[in-house]
Amino acid sequence: MTNSTQQLEHLIEEDDRPIKLNYDSMPEYVKQELAASAWKAIQLFMTRPDAREILDAEKARLEAEESTLLTRR
Repeated sequence: MTNSTQQLEHLIEEDDRPIKLNYDSMPEYVKQELAASAWKAIQLFMTRPDAREILDAEKARLEAEESTLLTRR
């Protein structure tokens, strides 16, 4: 794991506030770069040996809270 990855993981653990974005005000190229970055982050996360365990725990937490985040759109 690189130093920048460790720093990013530390920041994520320290600040779990939601990020709100106004996509309507973003130029198309910014939306595309944001989507590409998100996809890369997901791919990196899924290389972790404990990724499935983390996702299952988060899903169980959301289900217990009856969150709408799990509702298919």
